[in-house]
Amino acid sequence: ADPITKRRLAIWDTYHGFTSKTRSSSGSSGNHAGNRTEHSATGGAVNSASKAILFATTNMGLHRSDDEGATWHFCKLDSPWQYTRAIVPRVDYSGVLFLTNGNGPPGNTGRLLVSRDYGDTWTPCTLPGALNSTPWCVATHAADPLRVFVCTNLGQLFCSTDGGASFERLPHEFGEVRALHWRPLPVGTRQQAHSITLRVAV
Repeated sequence: ADPITKRRLAIWDTYHGFTSKTRSSSGSSGNHAGNRTEHSATGGAVNSASKAILFATTNMGLHRSDDEGATWHFCKLDSPWQYTRAIVPRVDYSGVLFLTNGNGPPGNTGRLLVSRDYGDTWTPCTLPGALNSTPWCVATHAADPLRVFVCTNLGQLFCSTDGGASFERLPHEFGEVRALHWRPLPVGTRQQAHSITLRVAV
């Protein structure tokens, strides 16, 4: 179950627009065909202090549902572009969400946006240097909720250790990145000199 509401998981059909499918903690499920869009959904998040607020990122913008997927509305961003790729809550569940936004796939620039009020408002984070493409993925982990990794579609990598207040660009750069994950290593795990993974302190 979602760690906030303890009630719902949300899944989006990303082929012909999106609907939401909810499954209760008891195992029952149902489909809610809300305001369908012909745009493909690329990501989703469930976030709220007291109720399920659903978000779906699409190639034509961010959409939100306040009624557990029965209806959806478009959330226009204060940005030169409406293309969104990923929306990820910080795993301390304090109302902080990260949203990747840019000028298309792969694009040649973009922004990382942050909300500190459960998605009601968004402000840009500063990612150092010129971006080579749309910010694509955000990776968080409960072992250290304040450590956040972000990548662009064409391989730039950024890290924050203060929950998104500031980011540094890492020297590692890849040809293309489509998914991003981090986890701490158990004590005693060998770490290569070039590794960007973390040891758990003894």
